[in-house]
Amino acid sequence: MPGPLKHCFFLVSFLCTFFWAQGEAEWTQWRGPKGDGHAPEGSYPIRWGEHQNITWRTFLVPGKGHSSPVVQNGKIWLTSAVETP
Repeated sequence: MPGPLKHCFFLVSFLCTFFWAQGEAEWTQWRGPKGDGHAPEGSYPIRWGEHQNITWRTFLVPGKGHSSPVVQNGKIWLTSAVETP
């Protein structure tokens, strides 16, 4: 591989790896950061209930859910489909 092409390939590979690693905390797709259903390392509760291991609550918008929650920029996004007459 010629010198300039080799350097370009290295730079693109580095940038792709860097941005991929930065996105780990964001859940911008179904089934997590990598789409494989695995959560990053962390301490997660084994049990939860009405008043046990609940961090926050919210009312959901009416309608039928059609997506999984998405986490981006420190916010959780939920979408829904509401039938209109």
